[in-house]
Amino acid sequence: MRCGRSCRISGRKTAEQFAEHVDAWLDAADGAMVTRLGDVAAYLASFVESGREPNTAQRIRLAELVGKLGAAASEAEPPADSAAAAQPRAAAKTPDNITSIQGAIAAASRQRTSRNTLCLLGVGDKLAPGLQSALGERGYDLQHFGDAIGLREFLNVTVPGAVIMTAMQLRALPALIARWRDAASPPAVIVLSPDRDLTHRLLALRAGAAAFFAAPLDSYRIAARIDELLGRQDAPPYRVLIVEDDRNLAVQCGQWIAAEGMTARIAPHGSAAIAALAEFQPDAVLIDDSLPDARGIDLVQVMRQQAEYATLPIILAATAGDAAERFDAIAAGADEVLVKPLKARHVVGVIRSRVQRAQWLRAQAEAGAARDPKSGFTTVAGD
Repeated sequence: MRCGRSCRISGRKTAEQFAEHVDAWLDAADGAMVTRLGDVAAYLASFVESGREPNTAQRIRLAELVGKLGAAASEAEPPADSAAAAQPRAAAKTPDNITSIQGAIAAASRQRTSRNTLCLLGVGDKLAPGLQSALGERGYDLQHFGDAIGLREFLNVTVPGAVIMTAMQLRALPALIARWRDAASPPAVIVLSPDRDLTHRLLALRAGAAAFFAAPLDSYRIAARIDELLGRQDAPPYRVLIVEDDRNLAVQCGQWIAAEGMTARIAPHGSAAIAALAEFQPDAVLIDDSLPDARGIDLVQVMRQQAEYATLPIILAATAGDAAERFDAIAAGADEVLVKPLKARHVVGVIRSRVQRAQWLRAQAEAGAARDPKSGFTTVAGD
């Protein structure tokens, strides 16, 4: 269906109204707010003028820009005289699309984190018998939602420790992720499926779910996994070895890691890293691709040649390059390649997910070794 002359006129009027509101906001803005407002305005302009609806990817990008604008708004209060000057113009009727952006900006600035809160989307006792009582016994604050709309509104204010959802609700996940994309500690996503449909498992994997459970569901196993993901178990903090000759960058990465409750040690070159492996016994290693005495890829290969480090998570920090370089790093044994400049949430997120994955694999291997191949029962040490 083509948009006629009336649609174009309506689009121009809306664009003019939008421009007026942007001008008013810019008059009251200062510093980083001006830049962030400009980014949002430029991105929205084409949609406002044409009347097109943004697709899922464009909505996620818009949420990122709004989140940055909200962060800038929380850091700088507008001058009193500018706010007063903008007051008369605020009385004018605001288009619905502008109102929604204003609401998103306000939500981003007041969002709080509650690691003890768990959001259940469409999850009831029929699907996972005993799960809610098991989580309640562990002291979690459970928030129940029958649809994604209510959960999205909740996420505008609170970032929970985890979101537990059914596989049928996976289509709503991109919009939910947009609500916490810039959060320092994003929630873990756990997907529960009433069947063993491979499509659901693949969708959950691609969406970044931390865990996927298929029927028949073991509620206590799910609860234990949530404890593990949220660090509720009495386990020592993760140890991370940073192999980086740039002192400033190494210290910065160490600060990001320490802020998440992990322990970091710095090795300025490859030889020091090899020596630190046995002494420090890291749970993960972050290696720069260019060191004074070795290439990062070569150091990865040396570590992988030692059987005791075969499953050690290794992350390579590399400069932007072509796909062949990334493939070479993966072929050498790296678990992940991060492109510089590094960002705190990327470094911490990759380290945490890789360590948790390695620990889960070791636990599965140990459980398999202790299981009797004929009976299927697990052997427990004792009298």
